[in-house]
Amino acid sequence: MDIGEAIAKIYESGELKLINEVMSRSLNLFELRRALKGIIPGYDYIRDGATEQHNDMLYCIKPEALERSGITLKQLESRIRPLGWTVSGYTENQIVLIPIHNGTRDSYGDDIKNVRKADRAAVVDALQGYYVRFSNMPPEVVKRIGFRTTKDRNMDFDNPKKSNLQYWNQERVYCYSLNALGKRCQGKIDYVINGIFVVVEAGYEYGRYMYLFKTKGERFNRDVEYGFGSLAGIAGFLEAKINPHEIILAVDTKTNANGGDAIVKATGLDKIVKDGNYRKFLGRKPEVNSHEFAEYNPRKKPDRDFSVEKWS
Repeated sequence: MDIGEAIAKIYESGELKLINEVMSRSLNLFELRRALKGIIPGYDYIRDGATEQHNDMLYCIKPEALERSGITLKQLESRIRPLGWTVSGYTENQIVLIPIHNGTRDSYGDDIKNVRKADRAAVVDALQGYYVRFSNMPPEVVKRIGFRTTKDRNMDFDNPKKSNLQYWNQERVYCYSLNALGKRCQGKIDYVINGIFVVVEAGYEYGRYMYLFKTKGERFNRDVEYGFGSLAGIAGFLEAKINPHEIILAVDTKTNANGGDAIVKATGLDKIVKDGNYRKFLGRKPEVNSHEFAEYNPRKKPDRDFSVEKWS
């Protein structure tokens, strides 16, 4: 019996709760496709899947698949959520599904097992729980309320409306994970420090102020929009509010271009570099491998505007 047949029988028996109790991760893409055969009567992967949109963090099906089977969007959501997936978009051409429990699978959690040298492990440990976020909210506001999760784009499954907007059915605080960066770089101090400056440069377009915060116990989820490239697995979101006391520092990027330096010093990475000259690692081209960071500088983009009017 394959997983699609098994899930169909579970639905028929009304023992859906059983899946909730045993699932601690999202089904992978292959498992999800097979499961949809048991969730949507008559579902055909080739006919009903919007195949050009698929990747390991995103799956799209055609709305006709639901219309043909008589399954409502609300019913689909209730059936895939126990499997670790949720409906995130509903348009004329496709229904977008994304994984919920993707953080433990896609944040380079297994990479640290290969970091055997004590000096590299120390680098990864130094970044544990650290995140970077860019926002236009000024420090006087953030220090009072912290960062609240987004709730205004959740989908109304009782009255779904097709739209080209994204609807993420999770509370989110978007950020970059420095711990994921450390793991991705295998704890190599030169890669990590260079990577921090890459993250800072990439983050400028999201807001005037750069914030470094530290929190415990929150699972970091990879952002599906960064499925590949230098920020894959590093750009993502947390699913809980960040309290004011968890925010360590704030940098105004309009008046201070040294956000990367502030992070290196706040996390203590400057003390790990033997001679203290961590800036010697900036801009260097690492060996060509899967952990390489591309050189990227949004400050050179023509739409980068530091005017007061822009930021206000």
